[in-house]
Amino acid sequence: MTLPDIERVPLEMTEYESIRRAVKSVRPDEIYNLAAQSHVGESFGSPQYTTDVDYLGVLRLLELLRDTKIRLYQASTSEMFGGGRNLSEESPFAPRSPYGVAKLAAHHLCTVYRKGYGVRVSCGILFNHESPLRGKEFVTRKITWNTANHKKFTLANLDSIRDWGHAKDYVRAMQMMLQYEPDDFVIATGKAHTIQDFINEVKDLGFEPNFEVVEATQRPWDVTELHGDPSKAIEKLGWLPMYNFKALVKDMMYADANIREAA
Repeated sequence: MTLPDIERVPLEMTEYESIRRAVKSVRPDEIYNLAAQSHVGESFGSPQYTTDVDYLGVLRLLELLRDTKIRLYQASTSEMFGGGRNLSEESPFAPRSPYGVAKLAAHHLCTVYRKGYGVRVSCGILFNHESPLRGKEFVTRKITWNTANHKKFTLANLDSIRDWGHAKDYVRAMQMMLQYEPDDFVIATGKAHTIQDFINEVKDLGFEPNFEVVEATQRPWDVTELHGDPSKAIEKLGWLPMYNFKALVKDMMYADANIREAA
């Protein structure tokens, strides 16, 4: 993708000076911190790196933003909850992966810097957000890409339940948060589906996924269900998702199959 109006500025979250130079060069009004080792399964294999980027990287950024008016969006995650239904900003946290632990530490740190130093940071506790740009190692894109390319693939199980939304809707929520007073917001659709439901939607579009369930590939401690309650974001920000589950699966599947709908 070519973005002629975008200037790329080097930044390394594990180096404070790198962050400082980038912020000094750009002089932004808003920063959206989406930098992370974001694959839950990979965090079990790379816990130290995950912690350095996902937690200490946020600490470096927060330290830099003290005594500034720069607004910061911090990408928190539903993995901090460790599972459950109707999860809101008030629900207890109990992460089940190094990724979730690192993100939770960063989340709490944002509260400290917001209340202790007046840093204008808002945390989006985002549930699973997908799109045709999702990495092929994530289960939704793994299904659509391999199906579109007639490749056999493996899944750990079909029963995991997630609250899947479209990344377009969630990015819009991020921007809305920084126009509001600094706070924490759960962003979710409020509707949960299994991996089997996702596969069934792909089949309803006329495709036939070729996969095998290999239980040995399951994570050491997996989250069986994540289902969010976005009531606060709806009430305070006026945010509502524009994509439902069917539209999300269709967008991803058609993109990987290079199918364009007629206008």
